[in-house]
Amino acid sequence: MQRSQSTRRVLAAAVSAMFVVGAMPSYSFTVTVNGTAASSCQSPIVDGQGNITINCSTSTNPVCTVSASPTSLPASGGSVTVTASNCGTITSWTKSGSSVGQASTSWKDSIPANQGSSSLTFVYTVNGTASASVTQAAAGAPPPPTGGISCSNIPGISNTRVIPVAWQTSIGTGISTKSAGGFAPGDAVVFVVTPPVGASSHGGLGSFRTSPTDGNAYNTRIMAISATPCDFSRSMGVASLVQGQEPTIYFSVGGYPVDKYGRTVTTNANLIADGRSYYVTVIQEVSVGGGNTCMSSACNVNYGITPGT
Repeated sequence: MQRSQSTRRVLAAAVSAMFVVGAMPSYSFTVTVNGTAASSCQSPIVDGQGNITINCSTSTNPVCTVSASPTSLPASGGSVTVTASNCGTITSWTKSGSSVGQASTSWKDSIPANQGSSSLTFVYTVNGTASASVTQAAAGAPPPPTGGISCSNIPGISNTRVIPVAWQTSIGTGISTKSAGGFAPGDAVVFVVTPPVGASSHGGLGSFRTSPTDGNAYNTRIMAISATPCDFSRSMGVASLVQGQEPTIYFSVGGYPVDKYGRTVTTNANLIADGRSYYVTVIQEVSVGGGNTCMSSACNVNYGITPGT
C-alpha cells in the first residue's frame, strides 16, 4: 500500500514537469482603422474560441477652412467678413493673390462699387492653403453711345451734345461742358447717368448739380431728369424739372423716400437700379422753346453727381 502511494507521487511530478509554461513574450503593435491610426484602445478581449477583440477610437486633425459672409455683393459694393477656422497661427492672408496685411482669424474687407459691365470675383486665402470666394455683380450695360440723341424737337435747339457721366462725379474739380465742345446758344446738353445694378439711396436723396464755369455763364437754364432724353414734361415728378443759374436736381435710387408719417414722397425722381440709363437734359432758354438766355459764344457749366448710394 505504501509502495502504491509513492508511485502516484512520482507520476504526478513527471506530468507536472511535462507542462511547465514559460513566460509569455510581449509584442508591440499598431491598430489602424480604415487607414487612420487608432488611439484610446481598450484591453484585448479573448473569447472561448481564441478570438481577440480590441475596441479603439480614432482621432483626426481638424481641417483648415475659410468662410466669407456674404458670398455675393451688388455692383454698389459693401463689406465682407472673412473668417478662418482650425488654421492655427495665421501667417498670411491674400486677396486674389495680393497680400492684405491681416493676421487675425476674422476680419472685414470693404469692396468698392464695380463700375464695369462684368462681374468680379475676389478669392481670400489664408496661409496659402484654404480659401473662399466672393462675387460682385456688374454695373450693367455701359452708357449708351453719344450719337443718336437729338433735342431738335425743342424750338430754338439746333445742336445736341451728349455727355456720359460716371456714377460719382464731384463738381468743382474742373469737369465742364467746355471740355465736351462747349455749351453754345442753341445747344442742348444731355448728361447720361446709369445707376449701378442693385444700388440704393436707402430713403435718402442724391443730386445732380451744375454751376457756371466762368463769368459768361451766369444766365438762366432749365434742367430736367427723365428716362427719355430731351424730356421736360416732369414725367418723373414735380421736382424733376428745375430752373436757375445753378440748378440742382434731387433724386432717390431704388425706391422713393418716406416721410416721418410713413407717407411715400414722390416729388423727386426715383431711379431704378437695374442697369437702365437716365438723362439729365439742360437747355439755356427762358422757357422750353422760348428765347435764348446765353448772350456769349458759350455759357459753359461745371457738373457733378452725388448719388447718395
